[in-house]
Amino acid sequence: MEVIALKFVYLANVFVAGWISISSMFYPKIAHHSVFTNDFAYSESFR
Repeated sequence: MEVIALKFVYLANVFVAGWISISSMFYPKIAHHSVFTNDFAYSESFR
């Protein structure tokens, strides 16, 4: 069970890092807005 959880966390990390690197290389304006600014809509789920 622990191995499956670790694999999930690893894949989530690869997905997030991949999104940041691909968007930074090919779409820098979108990356600046979505990744590098602290601009997100506040909701109760973030609490």
